[in-house]
Amino acid sequence: GRMYRISLENGQSDRVDFSLLQSTEGLARALTHVNQWARNTAHRLLLESSNLPEAEIAALLKNPQPTSRLHAAWLLHTHHLLKEEMLQLLLRDESAVVRENALRMAEDYLVQSNQLWTEVQ
Repeated sequence: GRMYRISLENGQSDRVDFSLLQSTEGLARALTHVNQWARNTAHRLLLESSNLPEAEIAALLKNPQPTSRLHAAWLLHTHHLLKEEMLQLLLRDESAVVRENALRMAEDYLVQSNQLWTEVQ
């Protein structure tokens, strides 16, 4: 019989470099990985971590991949590090999925911020 190798169209490798999962900075980089398992595992490990690399995660809010922006937003929100400016950026995102999730996150901040309230309306 013949053996075929199935690969991604864009030529990127979907193999996981497990060394990424050894440090919190590596976990932040894994949130942009093409492999969904790597992204979800990094997200879970960062949720469980008490040492979140805030700067690296916040930088992902400007990543071109909507899934990376979502992971970053939910991590910051869960760790109570999501700032109002970040949330406003997410509410204006080009991706409808990111905007929808930002609206869910905004529910916790609407009472505290008149500016955010007008942004949502």
